[in-house]
Amino acid sequence: MTFDMRGPGWLDTAGAPVFPHYEEPGDESRALLVRKTFLQNFLVEHSLELVVWHWYERMQLRDDYHQGKHPYVESSVIARLGADMKIGQGTPQRAERDLE
Repeated sequence: MTFDMRGPGWLDTAGAPVFPHYEEPGDESRALLVRKTFLQNFLVEHSLELVVWHWYERMQLRDDYHQGKHPYVESSVIARLGADMKIGQGTPQRAERDLE
Protein backbone atom coordinates (compact mmCIF):
# COMPACT_ATOMS: atom_id res chain seq x y z
CA MET A 1 0.00 0.00 0.00
CA THR A 2 1.01 3.59 -0.58
CA PHE A 3 0.17 6.63 1.57
CA ASP A 4 -1.71 9.31 -0.39
CA MET A 5 -1.29 12.84 1.00
CA ARG A 6 -4.17 14.14 -1.15
CA GLY A 7 -6.70 12.15 0.91
CA PRO A 8 -5.05 11.53 3.22
CA GLY A 9 -5.38 7.77 3.01
CA TRP A 10 -3.84 4.53 1.79
CA LEU A 11 -3.97 3.20 -1.79
CA ASP A 12 -3.66 -0.40 -2.97
CA THR A 13 -1.16 -1.48 -5.64
CA ALA A 14 -3.64 -0.47 -8.38
CA GLY A 15 -3.97 3.05 -6.93
CA ALA A 16 -7.51 2.52 -5.57
CA PRO A 17 -8.29 3.94 -2.12
CA VAL A 18 -8.32 1.32 0.64
CA PHE A 19 -8.20 3.37 3.86
CA PRO A 20 -9.34 6.98 3.34
CA HIS A 21 -9.18 9.31 6.34
CA TYR A 22 -12.43 11.21 6.95
CA GLU A 23 -12.93 14.33 9.03
CA GLU A 24 -15.75 16.89 9.28
CA PRO A 25 -14.59 20.54 9.25
CA GLY A 26 -15.09 22.14 12.66
CA ASP A 27 -15.60 18.76 14.38
CA GLU A 28 -13.06 16.75 16.36
CA SER A 29 -14.50 13.43 15.16
CA ARG A 30 -12.37 11.45 12.76
CA ALA A 31 -12.67 8.12 10.97
CA LEU A 32 -10.47 5.77 9.00
CA LEU A 33 -12.71 4.13 6.41
CA VAL A 34 -11.94 0.80 4.78
CA ARG A 35 -13.50 -1.20 1.95
CA LYS A 36 -15.51 -4.11 3.35
CA THR A 37 -14.08 -6.62 0.89
CA PHE A 38 -10.51 -5.61 1.69
CA LEU A 39 -11.03 -5.86 5.45
CA GLN A 40 -12.95 -9.13 5.17
CA ASN A 41 -10.25 -10.76 3.03
CA PHE A 42 -7.47 -9.43 5.27
CA LEU A 43 -9.12 -10.80 8.43
CA VAL A 44 -9.66 -14.22 6.82
CA GLU A 45 -6.15 -14.40 5.36
CA HIS A 46 -4.49 -13.58 8.70
CA SER A 47 -7.02 -15.29 11.02
CA LEU A 48 -7.68 -12.01 12.83
CA GLU A 49 -10.53 -10.02 14.35
CA LEU A 50 -10.71 -6.25 14.63
CA VAL A 51 -11.02 -5.16 18.27
CA VAL A 52 -12.36 -1.74 19.21
CA TRP A 53 -12.33 -0.27 22.70
CA HIS A 54 -14.65 2.70 23.25
CA TRP A 55 -13.82 4.58 26.42
CA TYR A 56 -14.73 7.95 27.87
CA GLU A 57 -14.72 9.77 31.16
CA ARG A 58 -16.70 12.70 32.46
CA MET A 59 -15.73 14.83 35.42
CA GLN A 60 -17.51 17.80 36.92
CA LEU A 61 -15.01 20.62 37.17
CA ARG A 62 -15.49 23.50 39.58
CA ASP A 63 -13.55 26.59 40.54
CA ASP A 64 -11.79 24.55 43.27
CA TYR A 65 -10.57 21.95 40.75
CA HIS A 66 -7.13 21.57 42.33
CA GLN A 67 -8.60 20.86 45.77
CA GLY A 68 -10.33 17.60 46.62
CA LYS A 69 -12.29 15.09 44.58
CA HIS A 70 -14.81 15.78 41.86
CA PRO A 71 -17.81 13.74 40.65
CA TYR A 72 -16.53 11.34 38.04
CA VAL A 73 -17.93 8.71 35.64
CA GLU A 74 -15.87 6.39 33.46
CA SER A 75 -17.48 4.13 30.86
CA SER A 76 -16.08 1.63 28.38
CA VAL A 77 -17.09 -1.23 26.12
CA ILE A 78 -15.11 -3.57 23.90
CA ALA A 79 -16.39 -4.93 20.59
CA ARG A 80 -14.97 -7.42 18.09
CA LEU A 81 -15.51 -7.53 14.34
CA GLY A 82 -14.89 -10.93 12.77
CA ALA A 83 -14.34 -11.85 9.13
CA ASP A 84 -18.08 -12.56 8.90
CA MET A 85 -18.53 -8.78 9.43
CA LYS A 86 -20.66 -9.38 12.54
CA ILE A 87 -20.03 -7.26 15.62
CA GLY A 88 -19.71 -9.03 18.96
CA GLN A 89 -20.17 -6.51 21.76
CA GLY A 90 -18.79 -7.09 25.24
CA THR A 91 -20.41 -6.05 28.50
CA PRO A 92 -20.36 -2.27 29.10
CA GLN A 93 -18.31 -1.26 32.15
CA ARG A 94 -19.00 1.79 34.30
CA ALA A 95 -17.16 3.27 37.29
CA GLU A 96 -18.45 6.16 39.37
CA ARG A 97 -16.93 8.29 42.09
CA ASP A 98 -18.40 10.95 44.34
CA LEU A 99 -21.72 11.22 42.52
CA GLU A 100 -24.36 13.00 44.55
